[in-house]
Amino acid sequence: MLRTTLFAGIVASALLAASRPAEAQLPESAGLVVDTVTVTGGTLGSNFLITGVLNSTVADQIATGALRTLLEVRNLQDPTAQNDPVVDAAVYVGVDLDADPLDDFSGTEEFDIDPASLDASGDPVALFDMGSIVAGHLIAGPSTLDIGLGAPLQGVTLEGDISLNAVSFGSVPLDGAVPLVVMQGIPAPAPLTGSLADVLASVGIVPDIDLDMDTVFDAYSVEFTVTAVSCVIIHAVGDPVLQRGDANGDGNADLGDAIFILAELFTSGPTGPCAAAGDVNDDGMKNVADPISLLGHLFSGDPAPPPPFGFCDFDPTPDSLPCDSSPNCP
Repeated sequence: MLRTTLFAGIVASALLAASRPAEAQLPESAGLVVDTVTVTGGTLGSNFLITGVLNSTVADQIATGALRTLLEVRNLQDPTAQNDPVVDAAVYVGVDLDADPLDDFSGTEEFDIDPASLDASGDPVALFDMGSIVAGHLIAGPSTLDIGLGAPLQGVTLEGDISLNAVSFGSVPLDGAVPLVVMQGIPAPAPLTGSLADVLASVGIVPDIDLDMDTVFDAYSVEFTVTAVSCVIIHAVGDPVLQRGDANGDGNADLGDAIFILAELFTSGPTGPCAAAGDVNDDGMKNVADPISLLGHLFSGDPAPPPPFGFCDFDPTPDSLPCDSSPNCP
């Protein structure tokens, strides 16, 4: 079906809330929730009547709360989100915690992540990697993006402007592709008969993209824009927040942490609250190479350890090292 019912969103929200332990402090992060999607071009935007139907359908899903797309820019080292040479962007299906669509774009609304947005390892299915932010302009990807047209659009490069402190986001015109089989599975709106693909063909709109590279056009090109406003993303599943290098949990990655790791490894010293934070070189192990890596950065000008170093965030490369708590990370 083209749209998910609001009732399903309410049920999902209730089930997620019921599954949490009482008084649990779940990790959260700043994010953005998409509040407008507008088809502007491509073959699906070539007929004003079809474009109007698509835009009104997506707008209705957003207005009723049936479509909530969350965007999280990860590995940010610039708290203002204006300049960062290496970032990625995760896209999730959001579940509104209070099931009230009227306040979803207040700027502070909290959303759960639909588990279907994560793979078996807890990583985002839709990840726009190899990204950067220059003067507030984000470019990342390509990956897939669900804007409510029946299936995630393929081959989308995420690009647009993030306001100071990531209060809002506005994309440039983005390009994607909607598979023909999706349109063939959507019934034509009454009183028309057949599928939506049949309706498109009747007005001269046919596939113009070859997704599987077999020389047969099997998808419709679409150009669209999105805007989003700030929100809070609750990570009910996944790894805790940590600061790489802060092995002793005092909020800093410094000489004291190198000494702490060495004492733990060779003199039966205490174990830190977050073993993953002591994996300074991010090789999935905690050994003598970690304090050497930290000392090399602090005193010899070696490159900084991998993110999140110098700031608190989710580990972009989770492994088997435990992290019970990070006392100085929210």
